[in-house]
Amino acid sequence: MNSRLYLVSPAAPEERIVPEQVMTCGQVEEVFSQIIGALSWDLPVPRLAIDPTLTAFSGQASQPGDGWHHSDYIVTISAGWLYLPRPMFVYLIIHELAHSALQAMDKDWNHSGHFCLLLAVFLARGSAIPVIPAGQGWRVAANLALYDAHESKIPAGAVLEWAQRTAPLAPVGVPVSELVEWAGAEMKQFWAAWSQRQAVRQHWQQRESHKLAAMAGLSALVVLATLVAGAVSFVLS
Repeated sequence: MNSRLYLVSPAAPEERIVPEQVMTCGQVEEVFSQIIGALSWDLPVPRLAIDPTLTAFSGQASQPGDGWHHSDYIVTISAGWLYLPRPMFVYLIIHELAHSALQAMDKDWNHSGHFCLLLAVFLARGSAIPVIPAGQGWRVAANLALYDAHESKIPAGAVLEWAQRTAPLAPVGVPVSELVEWAGAEMKQFWAAWSQRQAVRQHWQQRESHKLAAMAGLSALVVLATLVAGAVSFVLS
């Protein structure tokens, strides 16, 4: 089987990675395969690229022809991630795979509500692979950072709370393609409910504003009537 891992470009001599300090290419490929298996991935498997020129601890997902002039989906990470504990490496790969799954399904692959829910389910599935220490389920919530909802139309806090609450309801054992569709349907329901609540809130605010305006107008009339009555009384006296 052809390897899905490659280096984008060689590092400069002073930046070369010391093999004893980081994961080997074989170890990276093994962990990547474990992640793909844990997620029940049935979409085109992205190529995993390690790019020493990227900013430390960054990553990105690219689709065919997306500025790279390639025919594959690619998940690119900076070499700095290889220095971190393996669970952190896993969480980055899962994050980028969530983007890649949405790209492959022709969905909005930005940090939207759809992405946040899919990521929450992916993290829950990925937490079961061997390199993740037992009893670290808290990392699922910890890795749903506010950054992961900054492109959503709904406030980030509400999106993340909804994603964490909804993720345990995901269908068990289904492939990624079905998870993407499920997450999209859940997001549409959430968006419809949110929009309805916003419409009700706006209607209530407008009604209260009209009440306040009416009360202010009535108060002004009372004051004016009082002044007029006082003026008439003064003239007649």
